[in-house]
Amino acid sequence: MKINLLRNSVFIIFLFTLISCGKKEENTLSESKYILRYHFDDPGSDSVFIFKESNSKNLLILLNKGDDKSKIKEILKISSIEYDDLINSLFGNGLIKKTDNGKFVPSFPIIDFAEEKEINTISKPIGEDISLIIIDRLKLIEDKMLKLPSYSQNNHSLRYFLFSEVLLNNLQIKNIKENFIKSRAPERNGKHLYIALIEESISKEENSLEPFISAEQKQKGNAFEFNNSINFTPAEIAQLQIIADVIKKDLSDYLNGKRRILLGNYSKSNLQKTTSFKEYTYWVYQYIIRDAVKSLIKHGIIRSPKEN
Repeated sequence: MKINLLRNSVFIIFLFTLISCGKKEENTLSESKYILRYHFDDPGSDSVFIFKESNSKNLLILLNKGDDKSKIKEILKISSIEYDDLINSLFGNGLIKKTDNGKFVPSFPIIDFAEEKEINTISKPIGEDISLIIIDRLKLIEDKMLKLPSYSQNNHSLRYFLFSEVLLNNLQIKNIKENFIKSRAPERNGKHLYIALIEESISKEENSLEPFISAEQKQKGNAFEFNNSINFTPAEIAQLQIIADVIKKDLSDYLNGKRRILLGNYSKSNLQKTTSFKEYTYWVYQYIIRDAVKSLIKHGIIRSPKEN
């Protein structure tokens, strides 16, 4: 029997650059690209969410910047009919919404460099604290890891995977959604899913995508494989959940204690105009994972993937 471990957590990445015909916009946008990330909330979701029109991605970013219809048509070089068709498609799929003053805005977070900087002010200290929770429970965590036949302290890639994806993300996210976010993801395109567009500079040394990538993962058929070599059995997958549960209550209790700080940051953010606090919290948690993992590396608990 094989279990699809990632069936409830599908992440697909699309890279794209925003094209502009104006010189100023072209210079600015040519230095950046936006990464689309999403997570299905529904168990068993197996359909793939995509933007059917490439201009849809660009339109979303321009709407987020507050550009009006005339400017967007000029930048994208589209007609009024094409603009209206794109708006209708995005609205029908729940990707944009209409404000009280009649403007269309994205219905999900578009996290540019300025927003990321604000998120970092809370994700870094919270991530550090969470890494200390893990270190405090380290002996028990490692005792549970030793029950995995494939586990070895010298297998640094697997160890990185266990501390990042198992303890904090893939096998922890159900706990986070149920006991911290306490809400389902918004319904879009007929599915409950979280979406975010994250800005990344082409010339940026520290890849903005890196925070959301841990050990290499691959799905093949109904099996979950790690580094194309370890195929976890149902018993091992059950043990992975036991490992994640070691910090389950401590983690959700700690995050609930930080809710006021998160709410304060949200209330000052431009994201409140487009994004619910629940969805904002989901994506902030992804940044918290990044910083917790960085802290674990700093404390020598795991190695950076670049060193594995």
